Amino acid sequence: MTREVWLKGQDRRRRLLSWGAAAAAYLLAFGTLALVEALKVETYTDFSGPVMVRLGSPEGQSERGVVEPMVPLQPEPSPPSVPESVAPAAAPRPIAPASPPPPKQTAPKQQPAAAAAPSTASAAASAASSAASSSSAAATAQPAPPTPEVARGSEAGNDYETSFGGEAGKIRRSLYVPIYRFLPPPLYLDPWVLESAKAGPNARSPMTTEERRRIIERFYAKPGNVLSLKAPVPLAEREALWLVLEDAGYDPARADYKIGKTLKPVVLSFTVAPAATKEAMPSLAEVEVLESSGYADLDEAVLYGFRKAVFSSDAARPVTGRFIYRF
Repeated sequence: MTREVWLKGQDRRRRLLSWGAAAAAYLLAFGTLALVEALKVETYTDFSGPVMVRLGSPEGQSERGVVEPMVPLQPEPSPPSVPESVAPAAAPRPIAPASPPPPKQTAPKQQPAAAAAPSTASAAASAASSAASSSSAAATAQPAPPTPEVARGSEAGNDYETSFGGEAGKIRRSLYVPIYRFLPPPLYLDPWVLESAKAGPNARSPMTTEERRRIIERFYAKPGNVLSLKAPVPLAEREALWLVLEDAGYDPARADYKIGKTLKPVVLSFTVAPAATKEAMPSLAEVEVLESSGYADLDEAVLYGFRKAVFSSDAARPVTGRFIYRF
């Protein structure tokens, strides 16, 4: 390395050091000024001119120059004058001990015309209110509709009810035939039933013992130790068979048409028409099944048995009704 090269390197090093020292001095000066400005406490006495104060958040809008108009105060309205007859008694004012009592004031005399006007208006309002109440009571006081009459009963473990609409008080059921005697007879019987089918003083039917056994043997066969039903019994012949079975000791409340079934009530609608002549009886018309038990043969039996009923009525027009039979 020659001397000339070494001298140039030393010269470059001195320039860099000088530039770095100058930059550090400037940075130190600017930093000191910034720190002094940040820590400086300003007071309002250091400024001249108006001072604006903002309420709320600092970033809110300036309210300078916004002046609310002055609203003149209105005097409080004096209370309306009330007649002495209806005005409440005013509380007495306390009297200062140093001042003499105020002179006694005489209440103004009540004018007859002024007093008569409110009382007349009050009487007119009372009369109008009474008239309105009377008219509303007359409008609402209408005759209540007749309450339907319901006749209830039970038979052989089943129950029933009959209700009449319209002029229910003028219609009655004069004859009721038990409906269970038209329901399906038992499919099987014990042999003792045939042996017990005998006439007696407490029998429901006047048939002889021979006639009773003949009816049972007509509908039941004895292939073994059990009496078995041969075929479905017609509706018109079921009543005689049920009478024989009951007299023999069979309980119709335990009939096997109920076993293993969920039976719903049978609901019938009907109309009792007035009699055509004084000697005739009212007729039962328009009988139909509204709600089924779930089994057509039971519905048919209830409908057939209900038609056996006889009604008496002195109503001038047809009366509708409803019959419900529950198993």
